[in-house]
Amino acid sequence: MVSKTPRIDDEAIAILRQIGITRNRPHYGLEILKLFNQQSAPLLTKIEQAINAQIPDQICSLSHKLKGSALSIGATELAHTCTELQKSVTQKKINHLEIKAKFEDLTISYTTSLPMIEQRLRQPNK
Repeated sequence: MVSKTPRIDDEAIAILRQIGITRNRPHYGLEILKLFNQQSAPLLTKIEQAINAQIPDQICSLSHKLKGSALSIGATELAHTCTELQKSVTQKKINHLEIKAKFEDLTISYTTSLPMIEQRLRQPNK
């Protein structure tokens, strides 16, 4: 089950800010977040399609890709949920209902994590 307040990696947020400072692009982190959103939204659709078509390898591959991208923007909860989905798929006895429930957790984590990350990126540097 996904927590109501998703875990966010403050170190990843700090790194995005530092890169922005170094490159003289104060909104760099927000640009990366926007790019993440543009690329990950279609991934979620593809994961759902793979779940519905019951294609385990594709579910795992797409979830792994989303997990890596999530970690790069500090979306720790989202990355963890991707891992949980992968684990559900790689069990010897695949439970389709469990996989669908994990996907629901994944979409909740996605929709709750991004606004929190945006909020943290918009906060003044400490």
